[in-house]
Amino acid sequence: MEKGIFTRFAIIGLMICGMMLVASPQAMAQVTDLTVSDITETTATFKAIFQTQTADGFCWDTSQNPTKDNCLGFTEDLTGLFIQYEGNASGLNQGTTYYVAGYGTIGGSPVYSESVSFTTEGTGGNAAPTDISLGSTSVSEGKSSGTAVGTFSTTDADSGDTHTYTLTDGEGGYDNDSFAISGDTLETAAIFDYDVKNSYLIFVQTDDGNGGTFQKEFTITVIKSPPGVTFDPADGATGLAVDTDITITFSEAVRFTDDSEVTSSNADALITLKKDNAAGADVSFDASINAGKTMITIVPDANLDDGQTYYAAIEADLEGEADNAISATSASFTTLSANAPTLTFSPTDGTTDVAVDASITIAFSEAVRLLDDSEITNSNADGLITLKKDSAVGTNMAFDASINAGKTMITITPNANFDNEQAYYVAIGASVENDSDAAIAAGSATFTTVSASAAPTVTFFPADGATGVAAGANITITFDKPVRLIDDSTLTDSNADGLI
Repeated sequence: MEKGIFTRFAIIGLMICGMMLVASPQAMAQVTDLTVSDITETTATFKAIFQTQTADGFCWDTSQNPTKDNCLGFTEDLTGLFIQYEGNASGLNQGTTYYVAGYGTIGGSPVYSESVSFTTEGTGGNAAPTDISLGSTSVSEGKSSGTAVGTFSTTDADSGDTHTYTLTDGEGGYDNDSFAISGDTLETAAIFDYDVKNSYLIFVQTDDGNGGTFQKEFTITVIKSPPGVTFDPADGATGLAVDTDITITFSEAVRFTDDSEVTSSNADALITLKKDNAAGADVSFDASINAGKTMITIVPDANLDDGQTYYAAIEADLEGEADNAISATSASFTTLSANAPTLTFSPTDGTTDVAVDASITIAFSEAVRLLDDSEITNSNADGLITLKKDSAVGTNMAFDASINAGKTMITITPNANFDNEQAYYVAIGASVENDSDAAIAAGSATFTTVSASAAPTVTFFPADGATGVAAGANITITFDKPVRLIDDSTLTDSNADGLI
């Protein structure tokens, strides 16, 4: 009896073992001992034991029970059976809870571990910005308000964030009012002068729109403008005398870009002087610089040719005190043709005691026309003339200009009497020519009107002692200022006979 019982138990045991031996592989598949370590704001490390045919990896998500087909990320490694496998996650958001599961396959079917939760370091689900950059931190002086300085960018672990930039109060934002921000671009809100101030401090905040901000101070440097360069004769000037010297004037003292001194001994090397244009024949000259280092004078070795165009240039080899090099600059000008008309001003240059009601005339030695060969008329003559108080930079005077039928004289009549004891400047450019296309040289004259307290002067025609006067000539008496009778009454045609 006992033997039978034992035999039955043995048979049952063998059957159970047989059933175990033929059990499906899936029943044995496991992913166990899942752990999470080395958690940072954006990374984590996973480990697990894989008892599967293939150790596939890990998948993670912010929802529980992630699967490979439904997760934010996964990592894989096909290295074999019954192993401990380690995987890493990156690009996680700070302060966020995630769920991770290990997965493997057996017989082509997936097997998952129970999911484990972990939370990345940091606060909330948003990574705050960690830095601001500005593409350029300098701007040239004299630029108009609204000039772009540079473009901001933000360092932020959340690559999808959109950032807003503002000038904000804070340590270092002393000059915020001198700037503005448009989008991500820093712009000027003032016109800067290097000599007044050349360094500005601003304080800028970037906001990621999700509660994360970062602030930073920037120093904006003003770049001094290079010295201005002015040629005389100016570019395009015509009608110049053949003995003309050329000057190049700088707006400040200059030196070579290696900080060495410009002298009259080395100035020649800075200058190009040619006939026609930059590719023309060289013209020999001597150049010198003044003591203040603000003007170079170029003296040709011989008179220039009549009616010839010349090209003068200086390279960008000089700089101002702020190491700001000049721009390469050039000018072309044309000398007066040998047969060009001459002109005579009346009053002549330097004349004094000119009557306050005087007209001005410009007489030409021959008939003239406009440079485009069109006729000078009373309608367009005004555009040829400049009339100012004091000097070439004085106040404009209103006038009317006319030309005679022979096209040899322009008369300039002010709209009102001149002031007493006042200097006036009158000029005409090289804007008219003769029928041989020879333009006049630009000319000007400055004269001064009579004193208000001076007695009128009297001029007879014919003059005293004149001979050969025509039998039918009229006699005129001209005063240099308006006159009246000594009882202050008006002098008229009716009472003038009694004076003669």
